[in-house]
Amino acid sequence: EAVTFRMMVLPSMANPLGSMHGGAQATLIDTLTSVALMVSEAATQLQAGAETIEMSATVSVSLLVEFMAAGRAGAPLFFECSIDRSGKRLAFLGAKVYAEETGGKRTLVARGRHVKSI
Repeated sequence: EAVTFRMMVLPSMANPLGSMHGGAQATLIDTLTSVALMVSEAATQLQAGAETIEMSATVSVSLLVEFMAAGRAGAPLFFECSIDRSGKRLAFLGAKVYAEETGGKRTLVARGRHVKSI
């Protein structure tokens, strides 16, 4: 399962070199992988016939981000977030951050691993 988010890199998110600050990327990976987990949880409940959705309280256990290329201010980034495995106590989430260049070529900007206690 994967959910992809698209966002523009705002100048306020840039470091002095003009690329997206690593802390901003880490925050978005943390937040957007959590949203992907909630979407998956909601879909599972709805498919099972639930009339209301109950969301689990979750907390981060670990977050690892590896940076590979610059995400330029004023350009879009795509955050492809996945639920790699979800058990009774832990969910293992992943993220790949891409920049799209002319002609549709994608450049991997960063990747993240997020473990959450559920």
